[in-house]
Amino acid sequence: MSIRCRLGVCALLVAFAAPVSAQEAAQEDETQRYRGEAIDRLIDSHDFTLIAGAGRLFLKQSAIKAADRLIGQWGREAGLGMDWDSRQPAWQQARGVLLERAERLLLRRFDSQIWVRDAWSAYLGAAFSGEEADHIADHFATEGGREQRRLMDWFLGEFVLFNYTFTERIQYDMPGAQEELRRLQRAAQERLPREDVHFTTRFEDTLAFIGRDPGLKYWKMLAIPLLGEILRRIDSMAREIETEMQSGRSEVQPLIDGFAAAS
Repeated sequence: MSIRCRLGVCALLVAFAAPVSAQEAAQEDETQRYRGEAIDRLIDSHDFTLIAGAGRLFLKQSAIKAADRLIGQWGREAGLGMDWDSRQPAWQQARGVLLERAERLLLRRFDSQIWVRDAWSAYLGAAFSGEEADHIADHFATEGGREQRRLMDWFLGEFVLFNYTFTERIQYDMPGAQEELRRLQRAAQERLPREDVHFTTRFEDTLAFIGRDPGLKYWKMLAIPLLGEILRRIDSMAREIETEMQSGRSEVQPLIDGFAAAS
């Protein structure tokens, strides 16, 4: 066969193959769209209030500690003596300036809970098909499934709080973070697991959900890798807050200089 003939055959094959490839691409797009919608529906069924509330309490306390650490450091660099401490009005003003910067960052980057959704979506997208995500979302829409989902959300939020309590990074009597503690306590009280929930044979699908895939696979994902990612993201936000406050030194310096001049 001549080169020209071979090229003609190739052109003919490409002509026939092109519509198939376009069809496959359209089917893949549809599959991904369905998968994305199923994942979004599953994420929407969860309540992130306790996770975010525990994280918010830790971050507020972390911000207070970081602010005092920075103010003390800058005071020492300015040659201030032992009188420069948190009892001084200038120190309190400086803390207020830094905490305001931290609060703006939290409102913008944390309180929207987009960071939780992003983490959830990444892990679901890596491990679950659209059919699996759809099946779990359908289950959570049932009576027994809603109760299971509420228990999952409760235990995840409880573990976030336990992590920061056990590692002594939350102090329940710290001044300045009492409002965050009260909000978390109110949210937890509203979501306390009901004592009268009994997963009897009336909820056969509910009983089976946690003992086989995709339910078992989902709970394992939540309890181990996703929970670890949530903690990493909260810890990363604490570092971001300190960096943000460090950039506010020029706003705090006049207060330090004023105290030095008056001493």
